[in-house]
Amino acid sequence: MSVDDGPSRTGDVARRLERSAASLGKYRESLMRDSLIVAPRRGVVDFSMPYVRDYLRKGALLSI
Repeated sequence: MSVDDGPSRTGDVARRLERSAASLGKYRESLMRDSLIVAPRRGVVDFSMPYVRDYLRKGALLSI
């Protein structure tokens, strides 16, 4: 999700992970239950806290 500039389509996330969207449902539910992501509309997820995307992008660059 951090590669997207805004909310992510669940189908795009699944494609990047080379999995089916249905197979990722349990992870989606778990992340939503822990309030890490939200689903603003059907088929779309986003980080629930501001700047998480930026933090993950920065951390990914530091590990290269």
